[in-house]
Amino acid sequence: MPTEDAGAVDSLPELSIVIPTFNEERIVEESVARMLPAIRGGGSFEVIFSDDGSADQTPAILRRLARSHTEIRVVGHERNRGKGAAIKAGVLASRGRFVLYTDADLVYGVDQVDAYRAALAGGADLAIGSRGHPDTRFVLHPRHFPYLSLRHRIGVTYIALVNRLLGLGVSDTQCGFKMIRGDVARELFSETRIEDFAFDVELLCLARMRGFKIVELPVQLRYRGSPSSVRLMTDAPRMILDLLAIRMRIGGAR
Repeated sequence: MPTEDAGAVDSLPELSIVIPTFNEERIVEESVARMLPAIRGGGSFEVIFSDDGSADQTPAILRRLARSHTEIRVVGHERNRGKGAAIKAGVLASRGRFVLYTDADLVYGVDQVDAYRAALAGGADLAIGSRGHPDTRFVLHPRHFPYLSLRHRIGVTYIALVNRLLGLGVSDTQCGFKMIRGDVARELFSETRIEDFAFDVELLCLARMRGFKIVELPVQLRYRGSPSSVRLMTDAPRMILDLLAIRMRIGGAR
């Protein structure tokens, strides 16, 4: 069962930001220092860190941050279960009208929150970031280009497989910046079963099947060289097997 350590939040927030963590002791304090000033003044919010069984000092740091900042809440699992399980725990604990989930290193920043919130207020149910959007911008050092180029080629192949197998019709399922209407997010995540990286695909399939409106928006990606939690050689085969499991259970989005 998820555990929780919460700050004193008195009323329901407009926005819940869910951030999964796993052994993030090096970056989590810096991320909080960058994030909180950027989103204060834009309406009420809560930040829910969902720790996925970290073996380092991440849980202790998060508990300390929650005591220092009333907007921060901490949930999580005692053992490592996967990014999908961590985000699910955070979303189901959320209370906001809108729910955003993003990565602990804030590689996408939070500057685009207002644009995504406007998309939902304008009638969309899910606003998902797309690295393939023509207006997406990348900021990175040239030395990182070969690695990111390889990941991009693998990602394009994976998305093509997703769309062929499941009929999703989106350009990027795996971008770590998605905002969803709170009621929709909690409904969908209550039904997800995939606990690893293919959880996004399952989520979007469920959304398509239930007739929710999905819009793709650009992101601003600032890559600082932090290692990805995706291990291409071991996680990629598992993600493909998860696609087959999704097709068998849900049947695709067609």
